[in-house]
Amino acid sequence: MNLNLLVATILEAMMLVAGAGEPEELTEDEIQRFENYASHPLRINSANARELEVSGLFTTFRAVSLYDYICRNGPVLSVQELSSVDGFDLQIAQALSWFVSFAPDAEGETGRWVADAEFQTGSNSKYPPDGETSRTSLYWLSSSRLQKGENCYFNLGVAGQYESVHPEVPCSLSALTLSCGLNFPKAGLKVYLGDYNARFGQGAIMWNTLQINSATSVNSLILRPSGLSVSHSSKGGYAHTGAGLSWSAGRWSLSAALALPGFKTALIASANGGKPAPAGLSPMLNLNWWGQSCSLGLNAICIFMPGPSGPGISAAVSSDFRATIRGADLSGEIAVIFSPSNVPRTGKSKLPASASACLGCIIPAGEWFKTGARISYTSQKHFARIILEANAPKGHHFSLAAAFTNSKGSQTSRVDATADLKWAEMLRMSFRIKENLIFAAPVHQSLTLRSDASLTWKSNWTTSLTAACSRTSKWGLAIYAEQACRVESLCSAHLRAGIFSIDDWTGRIYFYEPDIPGRFSVPALYGRGWWISAHCSAKIARAFKLSCRLAYKDYVFMEKQSRKPAVLEARISLVTNF
Repeated sequence: MNLNLLVATILEAMMLVAGAGEPEELTEDEIQRFENYASHPLRINSANARELEVSGLFTTFRAVSLYDYICRNGPVLSVQELSSVDGFDLQIAQALSWFVSFAPDAEGETGRWVADAEFQTGSNSKYPPDGETSRTSLYWLSSSRLQKGENCYFNLGVAGQYESVHPEVPCSLSALTLSCGLNFPKAGLKVYLGDYNARFGQGAIMWNTLQINSATSVNSLILRPSGLSVSHSSKGGYAHTGAGLSWSAGRWSLSAALALPGFKTALIASANGGKPAPAGLSPMLNLNWWGQSCSLGLNAICIFMPGPSGPGISAAVSSDFRATIRGADLSGEIAVIFSPSNVPRTGKSKLPASASACLGCIIPAGEWFKTGARISYTSQKHFARIILEANAPKGHHFSLAAAFTNSKGSQTSRVDATADLKWAEMLRMSFRIKENLIFAAPVHQSLTLRSDASLTWKSNWTTSLTAACSRTSKWGLAIYAEQACRVESLCSAHLRAGIFSIDDWTGRIYFYEPDIPGRFSVPALYGRGWWISAHCSAKIARAFKLSCRLAYKDYVFMEKQSRKPAVLEARISLVTNF
């Protein structure tokens, strides 16, 4: 990648596309989704508008705008051309270039099968300071993927674990995933079997537990995957199990799915010799209409779960919209949720209904400034957030976010301020301030300050220093230094070491750490001690990629009677593709 780009690393691209204000906000499911698109880019010139949005790489307006542009002018052939499409700019186009392909003709590509195989294993050992028996756990994961362009996708994953403290059950199954997606372009039909992701609307009804109230970036107010898509997770994270289909005709699309909540849990429990609980049934339906710069959706979900006093039933219906008016992105949803409660003695039931709604907007003001706001209402919580962001031509970024939450028994206010400064991709500095105040008896206050500085030299070497402190009932401090080296497309290595002193659990500090593919590491620092971690990846004979991570954490600065066990982690991953 050109060092003069506004988005120089894949982590920056992930954050920008997902709308994350900092790496710690990325979920493991999002990391896996982006890694999948990085290795198997989405061919935007052969995808329809619905497929573009379901990928999670585009907002509704960007998906429709890009699709209409391709229909009128032909394939998009470069980052510069993508940046000229309505709704895109150079920074967004550069971020997307990590995950999309500009191939003008996908016929030759769609006829070729691509296969991946992966094996991971790792251990976690804890060493108590008082001489007690150490505890070791071992996990293993094996997955394989077979893909034929956008028309056919198969993924099979099996994961297990071993616990030294349970010799009667030395090894147990922890995850079993099977994803299958079939695309029939001429009929406008896609079929999903096994594990699949599902989310419709803007979050008034939570699908796949995707939470967007903690947004700290303007983009994260609207940027989230919508619709049905196959699950790329080998651990089944954020996925339903069952069957689904998506059908498109013109500017209309229909998605229907039948999920079996609890089925996979019961299957794993049965495989481990336990007594499985009965599975439930959950039908879902979404009807969507696309306009030139807007979309309207109707959503419905019903969940039947067996229980000791009979089946429990809950349902929800909602209507959502997304629109772009004179450059401003608007989104909203209103939902009604039904949760009947059976009364065993009388056989009667009551049908309480609750409403929820959300409304969000992103308003640009000139080329380098934009603001966003979001409000949401449920019977349990009311939430409001406003965000201001400013970008400078050389990549400098500033943001200020304020939020207020009113839930039963407490009110919370939060302020986030960040400043990211860049100089010719060589020197970068960032500053973050977070203030969180909970108005409940007693009142809780949390303040976090963080500064990062990184220096890139000889193109491939980066040295960084990060310091963060928190203030709750006590002050906490964490500092680490990292040395990273990367040889383009061949190998990379990271070495990180730091110390921490944090006595209050509510003031714990999180740091994003590089990990092996498919894994996500955001350790919480609490206590007094030091840690060191090393991560490296290398390509072997073109078809193989070997990754490993080794980390050690010790709480040597704590009193022996209250000292936490030292932790040693080791992970290794081998990926092959052909």
